[in-house]
Amino acid sequence: MKSNFAQKVIKDRQSLFFLRLMNEKDLDEISAWPFFTDQYLSWANFSFFQPQEKRFWFKANNTESLFWFSFLVDGHILSNPEHLKSWIEEGCKGELSFQNPHNSTHIEQFDDELRKSFNLDANASRKLLVGRISITTTPNEDEVIFGIAIHPDFVNLHLGRLATQMMLFALFELSDIDSVWLETQEVNVRAQRLYERLGFKRLGYHYKRNNDRILEKRYAYAFTRQEKEFIPDLFIVEE
Repeated sequence: MKSNFAQKVIKDRQSLFFLRLMNEKDLDEISAWPFFTDQYLSWANFSFFQPQEKRFWFKANNTESLFWFSFLVDGHILSNPEHLKSWIEEGCKGELSFQNPHNSTHIEQFDDELRKSFNLDANASRKLLVGRISITTTPNEDEVIFGIAIHPDFVNLHLGRLATQMMLFALFELSDIDSVWLETQEVNVRAQRLYERLGFKRLGYHYKRNNDRILEKRYAYAFTRQEKEFIPDLFIVEE
């Protein structure tokens, strides 16, 4: 896969959501996330107890065949979750209607709760890391495998939907890949419905052992360059 991700930021036109390559400092935030209790996301739990563990992980997991991305949001938009969900629902259909989040009357009462979730101090930046995405290349160099995890406190706000669309935009805009693949457990109907709404096509199934060594059925999905029309015209590339 030929790509041009370095020094690039993908964002929406209102500069509320951002996607970029992960840096080592991001691991401080991610390792402080609460643990996922959902059985489908137990694989996403990890923490680092020593600085050298972070350095080792970062070096081992950022290679020519594996890329990690961080998904960030303007923290003020999290102060009104229902408004945020509505915006993403409309925005993902190409109908932007989100009001200026800095005028929200909910911000002050939400600040303490927000700081607890992200271990922020009063002067912390409002650009918050709420998701991480992995992109793994395959022997067939025009295909990649996609994986995503959203901060456990914000999994029901449609942020995963938006982050996935931003990543698809980035892949087709900044690389030469032709298709994006992923898999979901058979019982994870919610994820299957999401990916199908986004334009992914179910291709079949296979069996794979989970973290408990139990064999489970998983469905394979793919999104190809020909499906680019499913990506809303919301995003731009910033140097």
